[in-house]
Amino acid sequence: MSDDAAMSEADLGAQLALAAEALRAERLEEVRHSVDRLVAAAPDDVRVQNLRGLYYFRLERFSDAQMVYRELASKHPKDTALRLNLGLTELKLGDHVAAVESLRRVILVEPNNQRAQGYLGLALMRSGDLRGAQKAFTLSGQHELQERVAMRLRELEEEGSLQRTELERAAGLGSALLDGDQPFVSPENEDASVDGARGAGRWQVRAPGERVPLPTEDLHAITPPLAIKSAEPVASFASARMLRASPGGEVFALAEGGMLITNVVQRVYTRTTGAVSSAATLEFEPLRRRVRGQVVEELFGDEDAPMFLASGRGTMLVSPRGGHFVLLRLEDDIVYVREQNAFSFDDSLGWENGRMPGAGANVLPPRLVQFRGQGSVVLRSDRPLFTLKVDPTTPHIVDAVALAGWFGRVQPKLMRGENGEATPYVECSGEGALLIEEPRA
Repeated sequence: MSDDAAMSEADLGAQLALAAEALRAERLEEVRHSVDRLVAAAPDDVRVQNLRGLYYFRLERFSDAQMVYRELASKHPKDTALRLNLGLTELKLGDHVAAVESLRRVILVEPNNQRAQGYLGLALMRSGDLRGAQKAFTLSGQHELQERVAMRLRELEEEGSLQRTELERAAGLGSALLDGDQPFVSPENEDASVDGARGAGRWQVRAPGERVPLPTEDLHAITPPLAIKSAEPVASFASARMLRASPGGEVFALAEGGMLITNVVQRVYTRTTGAVSSAATLEFEPLRRRVRGQVVEELFGDEDAPMFLASGRGTMLVSPRGGHFVLLRLEDDIVYVREQNAFSFDDSLGWENGRMPGAGANVLPPRLVQFRGQGSVVLRSDRPLFTLKVDPTTPHIVDAVALAGWFGRVQPKLMRGENGEATPYVECSGEGALLIEEPRA
């Protein structure tokens, strides 16, 4: 049996994550090799096929991407995100009738899916159905587009002519605003400077059934740049650049430029370092550490960046201030992270503070926090975080300063010298993945 055929689930997940990173960085030759290898190893895995579809779409091989998503949508008829991707691929191919059908099937299951409504409006507009487009844009919250379509309808009604040719000509209004639409995009806008719609978000490789925010939250955000641009109405500018509450009612989301949006409904644990704004209705109480199930007098965090219990209802906006935020969703997982990297987390998660076994005060990372259960946690790091696979046959010796945490059944052990003195290295054995942050020079 080949190595590819024997690929474990953990290795498959790690390879998918590396391929997604390569796709985001546009290392397309690397992605091609990854797609070939992963398809050979797990041809029926929805994540692998999703990666294949992403790769084809990035190469503008829309017919190939359509074939991938037709098959995925057929095999996973309840996965509306796959059906949405199929609809957007059909839009790229100019098959507006098929796109309308696909997007309407999404809305039939999720009538409040504003992204699907917005792209349905685009498909209807491009096919000439302005009245249908107006309704879809209204339901999607795209009020400026709804007003433009309504204005054009009034003009045509006054002229007494709503002929097909007029409708097709009017559909060009929407194309100028919404052309360049891309699927597979989330609100995690990492690099707004990237040209075109690719800068609207990051490429996604999803697990089966995982709900991913697709496409971008704001249809105006993917407007292609123009060489010459006239003055923009204040209301239009404000709407296009509006930082909204977390999509889908989720507690955390990342906005353009890496801003963290925290939507507090009742209770959230969070630091306030880098906070740009917070609702006046929120109250913040210093949080104390939990050790072995007991609350102790020691504060969670340090004087410069304490952790708080935020209660009430409202939104907080936080800048990474030159760092990086990472949003993780735990699904009955156990995650250990360096305490200094834990920034925010759901009240639904179980958590406990501790120390690296054998770590002294002068060895990093001495303080850790364990998260478990179901919920989301936000990590903040000065530099990008990476993962490193650990399996029973391949333990790793890691610089303690670089070790930001771990997932799975990893057993870390601080290494000591011949005389028992602590070293700056940690031996990690077991099975799982290490969370690595490149140390500063």
